[in-house]
Amino acid sequence: MKIAIITSTFPPYQAGIGNVAYHNALAVAQLGYQVTVFTPNYQRGQIEAPNIKVYYLNPLLKFGNSAFLPRLFNLLQGFDLVHLHYPAFGLAEVVWLAKLFKRVKKLVVHYHHDVVGHGSLGSFFKLHTKKI
Repeated sequence: MKIAIITSTFPPYQAGIGNVAYHNALAVAQLGYQVTVFTPNYQRGQIEAPNIKVYYLNPLLKFGNSAFLPRLFNLLQGFDLVHLHYPAFGLAEVVWLAKLFKRVKKLVVHYHHDVVGHGSLGSFFKLHTKKI
């Protein structure tokens, strides 16, 4: 089984979601599955992970840990399962479109936490979480 893991951060960048994605990828690879991780390239180096392919993709747009990776749309074809670590603004939209256009067979969303904000930003976060 071929599994794609999509995450907004990944080691060597030290962040909670990225660390969880890393340990998920290691555990699934140890079970014998083919694991590929797609994450934005933040110019902080790259990590070698045993039995895992890691693609650090250059974002078209980025803001903080949010990155828009339209190239991901085509890269997701051919995987049996896509595992999205959410929140992942800019990535979730591409995965959603790939699922809509049947490039993604099965989708697992790992919901890590709510994103909060005030005013229009808070409204955006609520709408994004509900719709995407």
